This record gives sequence, structure tokens and C-alpha cells, in this order.
Amino acid sequence: MHLKKNRCNSPVVFGIYGPSGSGKTTWTSNLVQKLSADGLSVSVVKRCHHDPDIEPKRKDSAKYLESGAEHVLLLSDNKVAVLSKPKCADATREIENFISEIEADVVLIEGDRNGPWLKICVGLTDRLWNIPEPFPVIAHVGNLKISSTCFDWTHIEVAAVGIKKMIAQRTARFIDSGISHSDRNETENERREVCESRLG
Repeated sequence: MHLKKNRCNSPVVFGIYGPSGSGKTTWTSNLVQKLSADGLSVSVVKRCHHDPDIEPKRKDSAKYLESGAEHVLLLSDNKVAVLSKPKCADATREIENFISEIEADVVLIEGDRNGPWLKICVGLTDRLWNIPEPFPVIAHVGNLKISSTCFDWTHIEVAAVGIKKMIAQRTARFIDSGISHSDRNETENERREVCESRLG
């Protein structure tokens, strides 16, 4: 996880939404694999309905949080995990805080329908869609009849092309504005090089 604000632009953010068992995790994992293979930096937020525990409660990391630690870093030779207490009670604000602290091209939020980000509705199984339709919806996945949908992103390759176009459009608008989030003394050519390197 890169804890530095994207120098070129803020990431494009999508909420992945659908009933339990609709294929959200499978489709999102395939999308992450495709975008990563195409050279994009992808971060994922999983909206849980239970307290996330990476280690059992009897382990040291859980005890440290219960004892009052604000953050606990779990570190091995292959993985790094950070456990921390929420900064605020509102889930949407917590997600926004996380996005503001990381460097990524794309952020995918599984299981959220209330945030301001664009939604992708997933229905790849026979599971009935008996939940309220989120808004705004940019795409659907599977045989769904979503009244406000724009694109059919059932196929991962199609979704990846659409997302990369959105990144390119945001990058172009950022360059045209002439504003740098990290260094206002950068020249226009330097900013273009940063953006082009992120887009691969």
C-alpha cells in the first residue's frame, strides 16, 4: 500500500454492489487481476458487517487493539497488514479518509451502496435482486435490468477498457487545469511525464 496521495490525479472510485452470492467478489477479483496486469495500481475496500479480525482474538495483535492501541502493524516477509480503530463513526467518511491517504489509479469498494461514488451492480448468479437499487449506477454485470445503468461490464476486458478511458479523461482534465497536488513548482512537461507513467 502506497501511503502517498496520487501526484497526478485522484483515483477513479467504484462501489461494487449486489446481493450476497451474486458474484461480487469473483468479478471484482478478476477485474483487479486484469487492471493490475495492464499496469494500473488498484486498491480494494471491503465493507464488512462484522468486525474484521486478521488474527484470532487470542493473538497479540487483537490484544493490543483491545488494550487501547490506535494502530497495530502486522509484518511478515511477504505481507503487511495494518489494524486500526475507526477515525469516525460514518463509514463513508472513513472510506474517503482512506482514499485520501493512498496512491492508486482505481479504488474498488465491495459491498457499499451509500457512498457518492459510481456504482457497479453485479448479478452473475440466480440470486434474486431483492435489494434497493443504488445510485448513481454506471454499469451492470450479468443479466440485470437496472433502470439507470450506462454500460454492460459483464466481460472483464470491456470493463477494463471503460475504466482506463475514465482514468485518461481525468488525467487530461488535471493536466489542462495546470494544478499539481504535490509540487506547484513542477513544469507542465514534468506533470505530463508523471501522468503518462501512471497510465503505462
